[in-house]
Amino acid sequence: MKNLIYCMAFFCLVISTYSSCKNNVADKNRTDTAIETVASSNSLTAPFSVIVSSDTSRPHLPDLQSFVMATSGDTWLMFAGRTNGMHDFADYTEKSFPHQDFNTNIYVCDAKACKTMPVSAIPMPYQSMFRATNLQHYQDGNDLYITGGYGENPNPTNNILEDWDTYNYMAKINVSGMIAAVNSGDRNALNNSMVFGQDAAVEATGGELFKMGDYFYLTGGHKFNGVFSHTSKGSSTQVYLDAVHRFKLSESNGKLVVCDFTKVTDGLSDSLTQFRRRDLPVTTGLQLKSGLLEPSVIMFSGVFTSPQNNIPGLKSDAAFTNPIHIFNDGTYKLDQSYVQGTNIYAAANFTVYDNNTKTLHSTILGGIGDKNGGHGFTNKVLTINTPLSGGNTTETQQDSIPSKHMFGAESNIVLSNAKKIAVSDDVFDITNMSSGEIMQIGTFYGGIEADVLNPGGFGTGLSKASNKLWTVSIKKN
Repeated sequence: MKNLIYCMAFFCLVISTYSSCKNNVADKNRTDTAIETVASSNSLTAPFSVIVSSDTSRPHLPDLQSFVMATSGDTWLMFAGRTNGMHDFADYTEKSFPHQDFNTNIYVCDAKACKTMPVSAIPMPYQSMFRATNLQHYQDGNDLYITGGYGENPNPTNNILEDWDTYNYMAKINVSGMIAAVNSGDRNALNNSMVFGQDAAVEATGGELFKMGDYFYLTGGHKFNGVFSHTSKGSSTQVYLDAVHRFKLSESNGKLVVCDFTKVTDGLSDSLTQFRRRDLPVTTGLQLKSGLLEPSVIMFSGVFTSPQNNIPGLKSDAAFTNPIHIFNDGTYKLDQSYVQGTNIYAAANFTVYDNNTKTLHSTILGGIGDKNGGHGFTNKVLTINTPLSGGNTTETQQDSIPSKHMFGAESNIVLSNAKKIAVSDDVFDITNMSSGEIMQIGTFYGGIEADVLNPGGFGTGLSKASNKLWTVSIKKN
């Protein structure tokens, strides 16, 4: 998950059970349920404007993209990801994901300076995660959970398909403990701050990780093994999750263990499923259930439809357009009232809720997807307005990020301590904001900085990893 705390009409379900904890009885026979939506006009707009401004308060931060981030008070913890820009489309991974551009440090940065410790301080094979790219991560209080990622095989072979892997590793990290260990240079303390595990349920890269109640939700992603190439044949394998993985995590004998694993999916083939998504914007959401707010997760856009796509209205190898709402009971809803055409890629985002109108407003900051059908980098700021009591979802195009270069893709946002709703620490409450009042949302950092709309790789005049900070606020209309 890329948000961090600073301090249709048919409701469908197909769940398959793969593993469970001892003494657990999984629900294998849940039925589909239909709900009604209320028709409305497409006049719903965001009741606020988004203000993005340059922030020069931490010039010492490293250049990182597709990285893991957590916070403890005013101190930031970062690791993994890459130090170059957009991947190349060459015929082998050394050009697409060069060894020298993987981040090999754990960074601890406060407002004045950064301290580092090399990831080599962590034993293999789990060390591999800490220099991989596109891990899934979620911070729950002082606990940081990380899963998967794409990188070098810790046990290299002579088989090119096995030299680069999507990992099935996971870790639970004591954030303040790891920060203290890096600050003191204590490698033993560093390793004592982590609990590791391994399970096929977490094998993914390019997804997002969330938690609702006792369950984690690995939303989207794929398993990519072998060299990354846009043109070579037979040098890689790629399998999309085609689902959201729902599971609990527990500790047993010093290991992190997956429990109660099920899949949330439509059960359709790879060419028909709406869940074939990776590198997508995923936001915290809400639902109204019996008149009460409950948390949810929303999967927006993402890529790519199957080369043999059979979904009506979508082209092959294209972006998805309808949001999927994942609810905290393991059910979902495909929202066909809204077609997303911009900001289709993983980027910093935030969510606000207005109880006056019972509307959720999800904002995506930059990224990729500059216009309908186009995948160029963008500074557009998109707010998607979802009426929880029924009606059509709409969008509001906000003022863009003020820069000639494009920002946002694969960045992280540190949310402020401004007022949140009771059921979610990630959703801002704007119910009682007055006209003209300003609320600070937070600061987003890092990601890919693109010099041009379609760089096609990294380097001078193309793209690079960013250490740029942007302050984000909203102003009530």
